Amino acid sequence: PNPKWIYPITLPSDRFVMPSKSRSWGVSREKYQKLVKDNRIWFGSNGNAMPRLKRFLTEVKKGIVPKTIWSRDEVGDNSEGKKEIKKFIDINNKVFATPKPERLLMRIIQIATNKGDWVLDAFLGSGTTCAVAHKLKRRWIGLENGKQLDDICIPRLKKVVDGKDNGGISRNVNWQGGGGFICYKFREGN
Repeated sequence: PNPKWIYPITLPSDRFVMPSKSRSWGVSREKYQKLVKDNRIWFGSNGNAMPRLKRFLTEVKKGIVPKTIWSRDEVGDNSEGKKEIKKFIDINNKVFATPKPERLLMRIIQIATNKGDWVLDAFLGSGTTCAVAHKLKRRWIGLENGKQLDDICIPRLKKVVDGKDNGGISRNVNWQGGGGFICYKFREGN
């Protein structure tokens, strides 16, 4: 803690507060007073909470703050994921008992990345994450050591590149195909 940044704060409710013993405030007293004057400090809805700095969307990365709860209507569910994956594998395959819908992965990838960013899927499985990343114009790396690489992932990703995968988010993002990928296989024991 910075000893110069330890000072009492009077809340709008007239209660005095101090930072916890192992901490200091995040700004000097002068900076805090300026922030209060500029209406940049929030004291909770009743004016009795520990002070917090207000941050506005214009000051942070472009976009909107994502909601915490995502409904089935917005991002799908496992039954939707099963319908999507059914095009590529036997639905009774136990390895993919709970496939993720492309809309869910689209939401996650859009929140976490921008076009051209890298997406890593260390457990490629059915290839859904990389398929969605590709359709969203992200670069990607997928790792898989099971036989599903040859049986499912490569054929699926070829369909994505060729524009022959019209399921999942393809219509939403007007996916026409394009790009490519390279597959490297590790030898046994590596």
